[in-house]
Amino acid sequence: MADIVLRPYINVMRMHLLIFFFGFSHAMKIDGFFVFSVVCAVYFFPWYEISKHELKLLNAVMMSAIMATLILLVWWGTDPGPEPAPLHVTQRPEVREVARDGRFVAYSDDTVLDTQTNLMWAAKDNGFNIGWYAAKSYCTSFRGGGYRDWRMPTRDELLGLYDPDSGYLFGRQSKWTVHLTDLVQLSSPSVWTSERRDADAYRINFIYGSIDSISTTGANLRLRALPVRDDK
Repeated sequence: MADIVLRPYINVMRMHLLIFFFGFSHAMKIDGFFVFSVVCAVYFFPWYEISKHELKLLNAVMMSAIMATLILLVWWGTDPGPEPAPLHVTQRPEVREVARDGRFVAYSDDTVLDTQTNLMWAAKDNGFNIGWYAAKSYCTSFRGGGYRDWRMPTRDELLGLYDPDSGYLFGRQSKWTVHLTDLVQLSSPSVWTSERRDADAYRINFIYGSIDSISTTGANLRLRALPVRDDK
């Protein structure tokens, strides 16, 4: 009787654990055929009954066939095939040029192309204080312009944006100027780079064009994430 009463709740708990696991694996970008097949085998295959010899051979074969079919269905549903190469902005007729500043071209999809380096930048940073790991996640999950290959910029790439002869007042400040094209809007002068040194990571300050390293957990500092991608 106790087993009859508790079994539905045990199954509900197991399914919730599955949901949490799949969410975690997706966030950590480790989801895939191997992970799902192992989880399905652990959760759905009748290991206990087979170990106790409570299933006949025919039933065990049938359950194995069902399990194999389930794994194939999971693989079919999670394997999208090769991802098509992202289109160059000039191949996207729905995107139009909205502004130009020397070598920089701003487009209607909130992207800015540096025609000198063929780097495409987000038209603005993330807009709030952020630590290095969260900044990396923000950049790689950014989908500006419909592209999926955004990443964190390197030190040299960010320094390539620094221009002492141009700039604008950032955010609500009235006396500090960030020195870069005004087509890329920063809400704070400092931007994370992809390079690390032990527990620290490098940042670029666009007021002075300087570079230094601070703790990767500096989420309480005025640091921002600015996605970039190669548009070649």
